[in-house]
Amino acid sequence: MRSVILGICVASLLLGLLGVVQPASAVMIEIAGGTEFFDDFEGVVPSGGDDDPVAGTGTWAVYDGATPIPASVQVVTGGIGAFEGSNFLKVSRPSEYAYARGQTADKGVAGDVLYAEFMAYFPTGRTGDSQITMNSGQAGADAWGVVVKADGSVINSFGGAVTGLDVTFDTWEKWEWDRTQGDTSGGTLTIAGNSATVAPRDAPYDDDIVGALYFDNRTDGDLFYLDAVPEPATLSLACLGGLIMLGRRRHQA
Repeated sequence: MRSVILGICVASLLLGLLGVVQPASAVMIEIAGGTEFFDDFEGVVPSGGDDDPVAGTGTWAVYDGATPIPASVQVVTGGIGAFEGSNFLKVSRPSEYAYARGQTADKGVAGDVLYAEFMAYFPTGRTGDSQITMNSGQAGADAWGVVVKADGSVINSFGGAVTGLDVTFDTWEKWEWDRTQGDTSGGTLTIAGNSATVAPRDAPYDDDIVGALYFDNRTDGDLFYLDAVPEPATLSLACLGGLIMLGRRRHQA
């Protein structure tokens, strides 16, 4: 037993050195099982200035209005407190349209599974709508997205209700998008473990940005926050648990 557990530890260490293990946590987009975008916001030291996010893989596009207001999309610390690590992202609309867009370089093909995950926090006191849209991984194909209303209900951005989904204010909740490219029925959105189908836009989305997540607010003064989803490091946890078990047995002996 001891040799097996030590073997797991060695394997875990080697995989980490070889870069095989996925990032520990991230706002993430996967296409066909490959991580095309991730960011945990920890690579930026918040200064209270124009602290744009910097992705580890893929790129962020940040638009802060025709009259730039850099603080509209900003990596921050403190405040409500990060869900993971120290930093998280504030997405706000002080006076005009602004957005954060995480995007990939992979367009994907029909049959590929497009998956994204992130943590989101919606504070009380919002008066309007916040929108989160996922572009298809296929160029010239559709997009699908939802709007979080002021009362916490979730509706389809492009028409039609999304039943069974609401957000809980003042708490971090895990969001997951899941879609097979070419499936005209749409994709599955899961919020805090509750899932619903979101139908896509009726017409192709006229945008060259594919495999991307858009985050924005529709009403001046509204904001929400994003953070990374911690991923369990399975091999490392197994190693730790095994070593603890060995220590207990040795102590008992």
